[in-house]
Amino acid sequence: MRKTKTRPIICNATDVRAILDGRKTQTRRPIKSQPIGPEHMRYGGTDCDDDHIIIGDRSGNGLNIRNLATGASSTLSLSRRTCPYGQPGDRLWVRETWCVEKVLDGRKPVDIEYGVPVFYTATKSWRDWDEQCVVGKRRPSAHMPRWASRITLEITDVRVERVQEISREDSLAEGPHPYGWGLNDGTCERNFAMVWDSINAKRGYGWDSNPWVWVIEFKVIYPKALR
Repeated sequence: MRKTKTRPIICNATDVRAILDGRKTQTRRPIKSQPIGPEHMRYGGTDCDDDHIIIGDRSGNGLNIRNLATGASSTLSLSRRTCPYGQPGDRLWVRETWCVEKVLDGRKPVDIEYGVPVFYTATKSWRDWDEQCVVGKRRPSAHMPRWASRITLEITDVRVERVQEISREDSLAEGPHPYGWGLNDGTCERNFAMVWDSINAKRGYGWDSNPWVWVIEFKVIYPKALR
């Protein structure tokens, strides 16, 4: 039996609030080794060397590829085996922007003891707060230690698709954002595209380029939800 793995995942403040409110059950993350184009383009992933090219789009959860040397065709799986976020049944602990007491501002995250009061900027709330606590400097989510995380997710499904394939239902499952997202006026997908670009365009994965993405569905199994 395969052993369950636990990995970190970074979430911004809007996504954290949507997860705690039960509005977000999906996240899309760009596949770092992108096919250069929709077909007849080289794929630079670890499971496919330079002798392979993309010959089509999707086949289930994979990409159709052809070996240039032998002419053999096959399907490259990009979900269960290669997703860096894990497989169904694995867990993700959420990293978010955080603070500790001001008196600890001079300490690095690795030097902060387990169990000290933690302030979560997404909800402006303390864990293990007492009257002596004063909020210190804001610390990046990437520096949050495991013990300080208040949300753990269980992956329920992983698949591969292009970002523009998102449906209205899936755009809602991504968690409504403050752009009128979720209204019955046909703007759900468009507003998701706006949010997507605000995060990913500067990284080279803009909506218009229609990148391949990991679609990760999840459920919350351990929220320390402080409002």
